[in-house]
Amino acid sequence: MPGRTNRGNPLDAIGQHGLMASTAPRLPVGTQVVLRDLAADHSGRPVQRGAIGRVVGDQPDGSYAVKLSDGRTLGAARDQLSLRRAYQQDLAVGLYSDPHQLVNDHTIYAVVVGSRAFGLSTDASDTDVRGVYVAPTADFWSLAKPPMHVEGPEDEWFSWEVESGFVSWR
Repeated sequence: MPGRTNRGNPLDAIGQHGLMASTAPRLPVGTQVVLRDLAADHSGRPVQRGAIGRVVGDQPDGSYAVKLSDGRTLGAARDQLSLRRAYQQDLAVGLYSDPHQLVNDHTIYAVVVGSRAFGLSTDASDTDVRGVYVAPTADFWSLAKPPMHVEGPEDEWFSWEVESGFVSWR
């Protein structure tokens, strides 16, 4: 096709064990990141694990130049950084190791839907439930909000956190 360049076979980057080789794409400038471990900034001062920053460029050694939220800069390898969004998600998952308990304890409305709701069920029909729960206020006082929706605690049960319903109904 005119104007297209041949970038080679993408499978060439896969190593002997099916893992991607070190040709993974670089984080673009502006990417928000979180420091995974204790490190030192360019002046040698310690930077705590969990510090938030933004990629501002590449360093000669292949690491990233990261500007922290307090204005300091440091160099960090990719394995020392997490994407901020992924880090927050991991925090939320850690906070809610049992999201079903959140639904069990805080459901304000649940309804049977589907064939059973309309009297059309058969012996093979399952029971579909949809619900709304209110997460405790304190759960919103962090970088990671409670889950917007939860599948379970029973099969075919799906619940939404009340805030997500209001946001999507606008």
